[in-house]
Amino acid sequence: MKNALKVALTSLVLAPWGTSQAVQLNEDFSLYLTASALSDYRLFGVSQTKENAALQGQATLFHSSGLYAGGWASNVDFEDGDLVPGNEANSEQRAYVGYLHSFNEDLKLNVGYIQYMYPGQSSANYSERYAVLDAYGAKWQSYYSTNVFEEEVFWYNSLGYTFKLPQEVSLFVNYGLADYKDPLFDDFTDNSYNDWEVKLSKTMFNLDWSLSYIDTNIDDDTCSAFWGKASYCSATAVLGVSKTF
Repeated sequence: MKNALKVALTSLVLAPWGTSQAVQLNEDFSLYLTASALSDYRLFGVSQTKENAALQGQATLFHSSGLYAGGWASNVDFEDGDLVPGNEANSEQRAYVGYLHSFNEDLKLNVGYIQYMYPGQSSANYSERYAVLDAYGAKWQSYYSTNVFEEEVFWYNSLGYTFKLPQEVSLFVNYGLADYKDPLFDDFTDNSYNDWEVKLSKTMFNLDWSLSYIDTNIDDDTCSAFWGKASYCSATAVLGVSKTF
């Protein structure tokens, strides 16, 4: 079950996780604590920190039935004029509940609900439902929201696969579609875009390391107008390190 929860949390936060450990509270409850550092925080392919580093923390209380609840936090950088004029946020916080069912070691289904919160930019707060299916190395992820910027419908789907390489290295490849069902402001000329990631991961020195190549097909003009700079949506390498207690 510990490995199953590791997979679930990897999907949930889209962040580098490795060998999963836990604080065993009793026979039924376990507490998972993780601290991470990233050279850039990319959400669905787009930088949330203006290509700067991010520190992230997560705590998840897991029940043996498969139910879990937790919280997650990261620094972000939304300056005045970005996304919502006149507002500003320097942190993203999430609260979530979910259920993880393991059919066997290689087939798992994870469903749940996330509330996103941006102190200083409350108009950007939104909620999301998600479902993640891990099946024999393949991964399907789906995140659906009806209140992005209070009224926009957003649906993200991706397909990925994890390859086991020599020296206990894993290679994860992922291709996603971010679809805004409604026109998203005048500056966003397309209602959808694609993102992709190729990530190498390995555990060394009791830390979980990752190196990702991330890119999108958002054009430079759209990214500059909507997010502030063309490179925030462009190809980049992201180095990550995390520790689960």
